[in-house]
Amino acid sequence: MRDQTACGVRPGPAELAELYERFGVTPSEVACALEAGAVLNTGSPHPVGMLNAVAKIADAVGKEGAPHRARDLLQTLLPEKIRRLGPRSTWTLTTRGNLAYWTGESGDGARARDLFAALLPDQTGVLGPDHPDTLTSRSALALWTAETGDISEALALFHALLPDQTRILGPDDPDVLDTRSSIAGWTGELHGPAPALELLHDLLADQIRTQGPGHPTTLLTRTHLLYWTAQTEDPRAVLALLEPLLADRIVFLGPDHPEVLDTRAEQAHWTALSGDVPRAADLWRTLLPLWEHVHGPDHPALTDIRDSITALTTGRASGDAVP
Repeated sequence: MRDQTACGVRPGPAELAELYERFGVTPSEVACALEAGAVLNTGSPHPVGMLNAVAKIADAVGKEGAPHRARDLLQTLLPEKIRRLGPRSTWTLTTRGNLAYWTGESGDGARARDLFAALLPDQTGVLGPDHPDTLTSRSALALWTAETGDISEALALFHALLPDQTRILGPDDPDVLDTRSSIAGWTGELHGPAPALELLHDLLADQIRTQGPGHPTTLLTRTHLLYWTAQTEDPRAVLALLEPLLADRIVFLGPDHPEVLDTRAEQAHWTALSGDVPRAADLWRTLLPLWEHVHGPDHPALTDIRDSITALTTGRASGDAVP
């Protein structure tokens, strides 16, 4: 009998050997998947038992910070799935989608874009155009099209996707809100801050209504608003967004969270640019021990903070550099 664990079935020696010999999966990678809660039915007589175990291991390894390894495992797995299950099996389509995802996460956006483009017609034919996996691949194709430089085409893909997502999932679904965020961001990259800010203000109102002010994506949208407002080079407008965002981040993330410290640095920076040099110096002084406490005494940004304090207090500068 194989060992049972709290988080799944632990493969026996013969199955560990098969995982390594057929797919190159190491025992430590099996352990990683088990620790993540994966159920590895490697002893199942069904042909997908071992194959799906490899897919789960690849996913766990990728999420633990090794996307290249996840991609390589899936590249080894995919021909075996095609051979055993066929190219249009839903299991095979899932592996193709995961391979495309981890390829992109590995830094090869062009290859990820091409893999999603090749996958979509098969998903549409087998699963249907309204299936969640099909919608996910359409979103990923738009993303990697933008990331590889064709923003106009990416926006066309996002704009085509949004009404379908809204019809199928509803206007308040997180995936719909994410697509609206992508449209706002890439619109800004193509057309500048004004249209991006208009889209983000509309999105933020819906996120606060449906997800609440402290939800991570709501805070992220406020960060995007801050970014595009900063592109207008209006310090007072930036500070009007920054200071309430800092207060909410302290509440929802805690005073020592790295994002809170980054927001404090932005506050000091833009306060200096607004002309309030004494307050900016005080803000940097407040930040200095917090930054050292969280990041350690050897963090390189501490030098930047000290330089900013010196420059502001000696009158050598009215601005400064964000760490």
